[in-house]
Amino acid sequence: MLKLDDSRKRVLIANDKMSFVIDYSEGLRLRELEYQPSVPWLLGPVDFFILQVLGDRIPSSECRILDVIELKDSVQEGIAFEMESPVRNIRMRVSMLSEAQESFTLLYQMAASWEDEYQEEVFMNIPLFEKFGGQQNQWYLSSNPVARPDGRSAMCLHSEYDLPICNIDPDRKRGFSMELKNYAGFIDAWNQNRNCDLLAITDEEGLKKNKLLLRLSTDQLADVFEARFFALENGWIEAFDGWRQRIREQMDLTEYDRKDLQWYKKVVYQHFTFAYSKEIFNYDTMEFEPERLIEDSKELGGIDSILLWYQYPRLGVDEQKQWDFNDNIPGGKEGMRRFCERARAKGVKVFLPYKPWDIRFDESPESIVEHMVSVIDETGIDGIWFDTMDSVPENFRERIDALRPGILFCTEVHPANTKCIESITGSWDQHMNNDDMPEAFILRYIFPENNAPATNRWAVGKSKDNLINRCIFNGTGIAVWQDIFGAWLPFSPAHKKKLKHWKEILMAHLDTYFGKKPIPLVPTLQKDLYANRFISDDGMEIIYSVYNAGCENISGALVECDPGYVLQGELWSGKILEKKEGMIVGDVMQGEVSIVCLKKEM
Repeated sequence: MLKLDDSRKRVLIANDKMSFVIDYSEGLRLRELEYQPSVPWLLGPVDFFILQVLGDRIPSSECRILDVIELKDSVQEGIAFEMESPVRNIRMRVSMLSEAQESFTLLYQMAASWEDEYQEEVFMNIPLFEKFGGQQNQWYLSSNPVARPDGRSAMCLHSEYDLPICNIDPDRKRGFSMELKNYAGFIDAWNQNRNCDLLAITDEEGLKKNKLLLRLSTDQLADVFEARFFALENGWIEAFDGWRQRIREQMDLTEYDRKDLQWYKKVVYQHFTFAYSKEIFNYDTMEFEPERLIEDSKELGGIDSILLWYQYPRLGVDEQKQWDFNDNIPGGKEGMRRFCERARAKGVKVFLPYKPWDIRFDESPESIVEHMVSVIDETGIDGIWFDTMDSVPENFRERIDALRPGILFCTEVHPANTKCIESITGSWDQHMNNDDMPEAFILRYIFPENNAPATNRWAVGKSKDNLINRCIFNGTGIAVWQDIFGAWLPFSPAHKKKLKHWKEILMAHLDTYFGKKPIPLVPTLQKDLYANRFISDDGMEIIYSVYNAGCENISGALVECDPGYVLQGELWSGKILEKKEGMIVGDVMQGEVSIVCLKKEM
């Protein structure tokens, strides 16, 4: 709905969830913003922008309105204000458009005509953020939605996906989500749209005091800020879920639904198997013993796949290429085929690595693909593990499918971009000397079907406990890596006991942990307490993984109990939990995780 009152110089633009009142009687100001019905969300009227050019301060309320344009077609309606500054030759256009999904888009465009070829710096402040919501409202920032105790973000981000900026009422339900698309990518410094600067801000004070350097180099209007507003009825959970849905709707994720690749969904414990480790190689017989490795791995819950690593670090000692090593392992390629058959007889799949950094002068992209095809054909492996890679060779999937469908692609690094995520159904959540907890990796929650076990190759002692906690906190499997090219860093009996217990829980609740709508970093009821939420696709079960990042034990209310669900208990330690007044109450020890399980009332 759009109502233009030209006599009072006001515009009302509203839907069932929110309304904006724009005043253009003297320049341009946002007079009111309400969460419907009639809940004020501004601390007072506010300028849309304030420009700073040398000594001149130019708020939108002091700019001249040149034209007011109603915008309407079969899809949307809106309003645009053409303006010019009282000093300097700067033109502006502020537009607000209604969109599908009950959202509004606010767009600023600006241009400058300089008196000579020498431009001046133009800074823009958007005061809306300073007057948005009450003093007790919680901000969720794109680069730091929820902070660790030390102030750093508890969300590990991906350059392809920018989280919304949210402002939520203390009731944890009502609020607004602002989605700012980042058009800049790696060229932030040159881009005219300054969404990139706002998305990079990591603290509330920085957001409120924003100062954005504009690139007004021509007299042609250019976008400098764009935000899409959504009103929220269920706070951060609704904001994240809606944002994720809009991302996924633009993608082709049919690769994850392929029947021939469904086996990978249950490959949650993967093993990095150094070929010449005593874990699998018998130096008396000079043979591989996959059965022994699989049996020994039962101590930690059992493994579902083996990545047999046999080229590096021997690669480079002489002129042999990575392909030559396929003939040098015990039994050669035929020996590898028998190896795969023996592992599969025990329910374990086999991956071989491809190393993009071992490309010689006489090799081409086409010859490399043919080498890989030959390896798959002659060894009977189940998947390729792409070392150091976040993408796969062009047209490789089509070539492999023509040979034998069902070969899984897994990259060492998380997929680089949207296109890669569409085609790469597995990756590793790998951390090098990184013990940070709590931490939730964003791709885990946007694309839960992208199976990404966690690993930290150099972890020892307490760092291995942190790695296990990370798996539990994020509801993932683990890539077990004990022999790091000859450095033996095993899991202790206590670690193995934890891993075995975690796998039992993970497999018993696999449909819940890998449901389509997990939510990271949901609100908790205690300081320094963090939680992720997992729900089965049929809605019958909800699990909260809870982590105490504080310096003391926590006792009392932990998380809210979802309406319509009953408490089943705590799955990790079996400690007693209670449901009181709609809250889950219990204890979480410092540095430990707790798993809260809820079932839908019947």
